[in-house]
Amino acid sequence: MGLRSCVFSLVLMFLFLVVISHECVAAPVVVSGSTWTDLATGIDFVKIPAGCFQMGSPLGEKGRKDDEGPAHEVCLDGFLMGKYEVTQKQWQRVMGQNPSYYKEGDQYPVEQVSWDDVNMFIEKMNKRSGQKFRLPTEAEWEYAARAKTETARYWDASQPACSFSNVHDKTSKQSNRFSWPSQDCDDGFATTAPVGQYEPNGFGLYDMIGNVWEWCQDYYSSGYYAISSKGNPQGPAQGSLRVMRGSDWYYGADYMRSAKRRYAGPAYRESRLGFRLVVQD
Repeated sequence: MGLRSCVFSLVLMFLFLVVISHECVAAPVVVSGSTWTDLATGIDFVKIPAGCFQMGSPLGEKGRKDDEGPAHEVCLDGFLMGKYEVTQKQWQRVMGQNPSYYKEGDQYPVEQVSWDDVNMFIEKMNKRSGQKFRLPTEAEWEYAARAKTETARYWDASQPACSFSNVHDKTSKQSNRFSWPSQDCDDGFATTAPVGQYEPNGFGLYDMIGNVWEWCQDYYSSGYYAISSKGNPQGPAQGSLRVMRGSDWYYGADYMRSAKRRYAGPAYRESRLGFRLVVQD
């Protein structure tokens, strides 16, 4: 009886471990300080506090376009944002393939993904995890990028851009067929860079400017800021274009700004366009 009891106990322990393992896959989000991790993909999320900010650019900002104004106050609830741009490894874990043009390594940002592609990725993640992942709204993206700063970029103008971002620099200039003004520094990469290579902003987010453009949830409208709501704006109710933010390694300094907007149709893909995710807090 003693041997049988021992064997029975071992079987129960094995079954318990199997159940625990299954539960970890079914509920993959864990908390560690201010960072949340989706265990199924390894995507890290940073807690962004609730707050208010001036969305858009002031009239005197160099490189400013009309669709960046009028600058207006926006207040947001707290949320969780991806610490990094979604990587090629993370995309492949969910989708089973890698669409990127620059296949330099697992930790490089996934690119050549359309807005439609990204939402298929999100749908699969949500079904797998039971969480509610999504793209950030345009307001969430800019608030997170600024991280309480009011300048054109989240680093001081006296600091070299190459310390904070994969920008159009001396290296990338050699691969650029246009004559964008380049930053007088060398960030070490001629095209995309692995995520997290540079200094983070004040919220602990990496590559919010440069590296690759990032899709947002919102429809695009050039005049939306004039009628935008103050609290948790969701963008226009309808449209044919979607917003991108953050610029990339290829464009000039005027694009490297927290307020810079770009747009494209939801089926559009390019080798300098990726994304990061949000989870509602």
